[in-house]
Amino acid sequence: MPMPSKTKHNNKNDEKVRKFSDSVYRPGEFIFAFIMMYLLFAAFDVLLIVYVGTDTWEAKALLGFSVLGYVLPIISIVSAKRSHSSKFWRSVARVCYKDGYLKVDETHPRDRDE
Repeated sequence: MPMPSKTKHNNKNDEKVRKFSDSVYRPGEFIFAFIMMYLLFAAFDVLLIVYVGTDTWEAKALLGFSVLGYVLPIISIVSAKRSHSSKFWRSVARVCYKDGYLKVDETHPRDRDE
């Protein structure tokens, strides 16, 4: 008995993850800002280690807070890419991006505001 052929379901509206360029308007500006953010935090960390050292608790606290500067762009990109498929990621994306920067498809039920 022959096996039934597998059909690939390739509906764009059912994708869990979109491309970043399909998720926000002017994605190049965001990528540039995220790269600049990484460079500034890296420079801050180097200056902190060189001039202050890591022997004080204040320096350790500042280095710990700089980790947030490295994680925030990643969370912003992931939330934008997944904002159409989940209420949680949509709420995170609304915190990370101002109104009008996220692309939404009002015809799709997941993109409409509940």
